[in-house]
Amino acid sequence: MNDLVIGLLSGAIIAIVSFALGLLGQLWYGHYQEKQKARNESLKNHFKQLEASAIKPMGDTVRGIANDERGSLSIKGASYGSRSYAYSLSNFEQGEFYIFKLHFPEQAEKTTKLLNQVNEHNKLSESFTNKLKGLIEEKTGLLVREGKGRPFIYTNVPFYLRQILCDLAEAKSLGHDFRNAEIEKPNNFYIIRTTSTIYAEVTTQEEANSCKRGLIKLMESIPLQKETSRILERAKEVENEAGSIANLLDFTCWQYGKSVQLLNEEKDCPYCQVIFHPKKKE
Repeated sequence: MNDLVIGLLSGAIIAIVSFALGLLGQLWYGHYQEKQKARNESLKNHFKQLEASAIKPMGDTVRGIANDERGSLSIKGASYGSRSYAYSLSNFEQGEFYIFKLHFPEQAEKTTKLLNQVNEHNKLSESFTNKLKGLIEEKTGLLVREGKGRPFIYTNVPFYLRQILCDLAEAKSLGHDFRNAEIEKPNNFYIIRTTSTIYAEVTTQEEANSCKRGLIKLMESIPLQKETSRILERAKEVENEAGSIANLLDFTCWQYGKSVQLLNEEKDCPYCQVIFHPKKKE
C-alpha cells in the first residue's frame, strides 16, 4: 500500500473519529444544557417557596414593627394572614425559617436580633407599667385591683398613666388627664372619673381627694416623664432598625426573584439535596 492510500485512509479515519467525537460532544453539551436548565428552574422554584413561606411573612412582621406606634411603649409587631409571626421567628431552628437561615444567614441573624430586641423592649415596658402600679398604690394609699370591696383603683389606671406620660413626652394631646377628673357621690360611696372613664371607687371624700392628688402628682412627675422619654427613644431605635431590615428583605426578594441570581447549594438543605444530588434511577 503506497503512501498516498495510507494518507487517504488515515485522513478518513481521523475525519470519522472527529465527527463521532463532535457528535458525542454536542449530545453531551445538549444534555448538560437541559440538566442546567432544569436545575436553574428548580432553584427558582426553591426561592419562590422560601419567599412565600418565610421571607414575606418575616417582611410583614418586620415592617409592622417599623410602622408600629409603640402601643403605649410596647411594640406589637404585625400579623401575616391568620398567623402572628411577631414572636415566632426568634431562633429559625425549624421549618421554612430554618431553610431560610441556611441560605441567608446574614438576614436571619439580623431579624433574630431585631425580634429579640422587641421582646427585651416589651419586657422593659411591662416592668415600667408594674412600677407605675406600685407608685400609684404608694401615692394614693389604695390598691389597684378589680372592683371587690371599696376603696380601690381600677386595674386600667396604670396603663392610663403610662399613656399620659407617653403623650406628655411626645407633646401630644392627652387622651386621659387626671387633672380633669371629677369626684362624684352616686350613692354611699365616691368615684373619681372623667366623662367616659372611672378611675377609682372610694368610701370617703378624703380618700377621693387624696387619690386624685396622687394621680396628678405622678402624671406631672419629671423623673417619670424622663424615664418614659428614654423608653420611647429606645422603641424608635428598634423601629428604625426594623425599617432597615424590611428593606433588606425586600431587596433579597428583588435580587433573587427578578434577576438571574440563583441560590447556592447548602448541604444541610433538603431541597438542595434533591436538586443537586438526585437519586439515580434503579
